[in-house]
This record gives sequence, structure tokens and C-alpha cells, in this order.
Amino acid sequence: MISMLVHAIKGWFTHLKTARYNYHALVTTITAISLLGLWLIPVLYVLMAILLFAAPFMAIYYTWLCYEEVYVKMQRPLAALK
Repeated sequence: MISMLVHAIKGWFTHLKTARYNYHALVTTITAISLLGLWLIPVLYVLMAILLFAAPFMAIYYTWLCYEEVYVKMQRPLAALK
């Protein structure tokens, strides 16, 4: 969450329709649904069951997203000529 907040505040790779923007929207939606689940307990139970299986894939995807940003998008132009 800290990494996402830093990227959002600094505006790094969070332009509209990018992978990081979509990921941030997904996490924001999950957070809103979990807050809704504080009033509707069955919603929270369903969300927890879904996240039990989805969270590992989300973590792997976020790791891949960070790797792509650092090692692919941040390369200098001459490094890409190799």
C-alpha cells in the first residue's frame, strides 16, 4: 500500500488507462467494498473468500508491474540498442 501511495502522490506511471492505474482502481474498489462490509457482514465474508485466492495472484502481478517499470520502462535509450 505504501508503494501505491507513493506512486499515486508522485504521479509515477499512474496515467489514465495504464496497468498501474487499473491496478490502483482495483485496489480502491476492494477497499471500498471492504469498508461496506463493515456494515454488511456477509459482503465482508464473500470478499474475504475471494481475496483468499486472488491476493497471491495480485501480489505476483504487482511484482511483475514494478519489475517492468524499473527494468524495462526506465532504461536509458542507449541501453535499448544492445
